[in-house]
Amino acid sequence: MHYLCTTDSSQRIHADTERLKSIRKSRHLTQREVADLLHIRQQVYSKYECGKLELPIRHLVSLAKYYGVSSDRLLGLPNSRDEEMLNLPFAGDLSLREVLHGLTGLSDHDRFLVFYLLKPDECPKLSC
Repeated sequence: MHYLCTTDSSQRIHADTERLKSIRKSRHLTQREVADLLHIRQQVYSKYECGKLELPIRHLVSLAKYYGVSSDRLLGLPNSRDEEMLNLPFAGDLSLREVLHGLTGLSDHDRFLVFYLLKPDECPKLSC
């Protein structure tokens, strides 16, 4: 994992290579599709994901906007406020992180019920 937060005179930065790859794959995109978005060749983008080439800041900004995430997330930098929230006790001895991790096996209806319990004002009324 690369995430040095230093830039050189050409305004390039080391991104978290695993994060770049996982976000791209979670959006079901190929390297070529992301490269096309950045107006570069697929081989160049591949080098960004492998850590063989530093990501220009302009590409970091473009990717953050396209994916709807912060540049800090692409760089692999922790968001301390989110980390604190995720580690708070939530249900008995479980942290919010552990509760959210457990949601992956739930049906859509059950996930809706959990979200309704967490934020009832943001969910439509339940019809039982």
